[in-house]
Amino acid sequence: MIRIPIQRYAVLLIFSVVVLLSSCVQFRLLTYPSSFTWIGAEDVQNTMQAMANEMRKLDNLIADEQSPGSSQREVVEALSEIEYLAAALSVQTPGSDNDSEDLPATNHLLIDEHMDDFLESIYRAKIQAEATPPSYFGVGKLTGGCSACHRYR
Repeated sequence: MIRIPIQRYAVLLIFSVVVLLSSCVQFRLLTYPSSFTWIGAEDVQNTMQAMANEMRKLDNLIADEQSPGSSQREVVEALSEIEYLAAALSVQTPGSDNDSEDLPATNHLLIDEHMDDFLESIYRAKIQAEATPPSYFGVGKLTGGCSACHRYR
């Protein structure tokens, strides 16, 4: 029986791990497009919670609009914060190839599918809220839309 020193086993093991890891990176390049972005579940949950908090704030602000004291500036600031948070989840791919339009941009397909529309709704609500006099119809539509989609969550 031939005896191989333990140091050789350690070197062989380390070499095997390095080769395996580098092949995993290469495999990932083959399985996902280069524009694909992985968004962690905790990041999504934290961002969604922060947006929900801002939506509640908006609901309270427009409910108080009937009485004096509600501020147009506060509504616009809350919309800006929601826009910032939503943009953090939105992955903008440079250019638009016809081949890559149907590919997912992230590992969250529902976010990929609806984020552009959501950002557009925020933009419209913000323009209406900034008008003189302000209109909060878009804000109500935005908060109602969130409630409709997330009613079971």
